[in-house]
Amino acid sequence: MSFLNKEQTQLFMQIANCIIPPTDNLPGAGNLDIFDNKECDLEITSKQENHIIEFLNKTSKTSFDILESHFEDLTESNKIKILKTIEFDNLNLFNSMLQILYSGYYSNASVLKAKHLPAKAFQPDGFNMEPFEKSSVTKVLNRGKKYRDSL
Repeated sequence: MSFLNKEQTQLFMQIANCIIPPTDNLPGAGNLDIFDNKECDLEITSKQENHIIEFLNKTSKTSFDILESHFEDLTESNKIKILKTIEFDNLNLFNSMLQILYSGYYSNASVLKAKHLPAKAFQPDGFNMEPFEKSSVTKVLNRGKKYRDSL
């Protein structure tokens, strides 16, 4: 992870594995190294980088404030407790982290294959769409702006 240092990378992987834990047939999100794994189709914006770093900082701070320990040294249940606290206190930041994790995780070919999901999005290539037929909205067009003016 080019924008994270070694300690931040380890913390991120711990958090990612709490949010999407490994199972018998699937790796956890932290095991995939979603930022550097060429199989993960993920492009992180500078805004998202800032959200990730802010999330990591809040995780470290919350872990010390509540349990006086590094997040990495906590039990699984205490890690979840810390993440729930962050979610409650910083919902937008937490949702941003979820979106980044899910985007990276579910773009990995091995995850898609194990979950029997298509390797590509259905659109724009997946379905044949008929060209727009203007006559299908003739009645609406003929009404003009009557509807808008009556409000």
